[in-house]
Amino acid sequence: MAFIPVLRPLAAKGRLFGAGAALLAGLLLLTGCKKPAVTDPNDPAFIVASVGQWTVTRADLNKQVDEAIAQQGGTREQVPPANMPGIESQVLRYIVLKKVLLDKAATMQLPDIDKQVAEAVDYAKTRTGPKTLSDAELGDMLKTHGMTLDQWKQNLHDIATMQAVLDAGASKDIQPTDQEIDAIYNAHKDAFNVPPMLRASRVLIHSDNSDTPAQKAAKKKQADAARARVMKGEDFSKVAMEVSEDRSSAPRGGDMGKFQRGENEPGFDDHVFSQKVNTVGPVFSTVLGYQFVKVTDSTPAGVIPLAEARALITPKLAQEKKRVAENAYALSLLKDPSVQFYLKLIDPSSQMPPPPNGGGGAPPPDQSAGPGPEPSPSETPAPQAAAPAGQASTPDANLSSPGLSATNGAPQEQPHL
Repeated sequence: MAFIPVLRPLAAKGRLFGAGAALLAGLLLLTGCKKPAVTDPNDPAFIVASVGQWTVTRADLNKQVDEAIAQQGGTREQVPPANMPGIESQVLRYIVLKKVLLDKAATMQLPDIDKQVAEAVDYAKTRTGPKTLSDAELGDMLKTHGMTLDQWKQNLHDIATMQAVLDAGASKDIQPTDQEIDAIYNAHKDAFNVPPMLRASRVLIHSDNSDTPAQKAAKKKQADAARARVMKGEDFSKVAMEVSEDRSSAPRGGDMGKFQRGENEPGFDDHVFSQKVNTVGPVFSTVLGYQFVKVTDSTPAGVIPLAEARALITPKLAQEKKRVAENAYALSLLKDPSVQFYLKLIDPSSQMPPPPNGGGGAPPPDQSAGPGPEPSPSETPAPQAAAPAGQASTPDANLSSPGLSATNGAPQEQPHL
């Protein structure tokens, strides 16, 4: 999804709200008031948008824009004046669409949103390393972003609700056809040239520069002891599940999936890519700590045939088709006669990054069968300059651009976890 692309998520994981959905934290709902007779778009009482009797004033919008910028570590004064109309347009669209989606949700039968939020919060507590955060510790982290744990949970609830409404409104005709899959394969053949890859399992004992020499020695000894158990005949997966502190691989018996050079932490490849299949290497250290690895499979470089590529292309293309369907559905909601904008809005397509690989369709798939490094948040070009703001008597209808979507890229209120 690509609506309001100016401020990307601080740290989002799609799996928090199910496949393809993003962990998003949105703006608080604005309360409306009776529309005043104000025509100056810069007056705090000027109505910038309305949904029926519900309204958003210039003061409301300014507050939300300031908070959104602050969440990214900046201030309004640091934003070039020419960029502010674009930021305001994106935030305002999101505010209005949030209102429309939540109103619509009240009339629908939706999935168990409370359960999804609870799972998201539990996941957030485990994202900081080997230690699981308590409610109080997570709350302290959120305080640095100017919000409480309860406020964050409410925001997660709102976003999950909004996504559920979008899912219900954009769930038809998103399964890719064979012809569409073939077209992606033929357009991106170079993406299916795969380098040599390994599959491996590891046992990791976390250690970093904060450890004293004595602590480092104790952790090295712990890793050596675990390796000795494996070398004496114990099952590697059993030892990994009991000993390893790698949260992603330990529950799978240490299995890291398939990876190529450069996908893991610095220094890892130097030790592992020299190992033979079904061998257990010595204990070595990286920035993550002390570990030893068993290589379980090796795949030479080659070209993925179409039959195998289908399994890689299908979920990516389905996700892209779903995004497009959500865009269209969100656009239809914003075109409802009850929705009025009273500022000249920037066309969101002018703020979109170019499509991947210079063309349309789904991006080439990630060919690794296993987990790779954590992706970084996308960078987005700064919004373009806007035309002067319109008057209250002239609602803006400039919404007919491709790429509209409800929530992705909306200002976030979640901590770095």
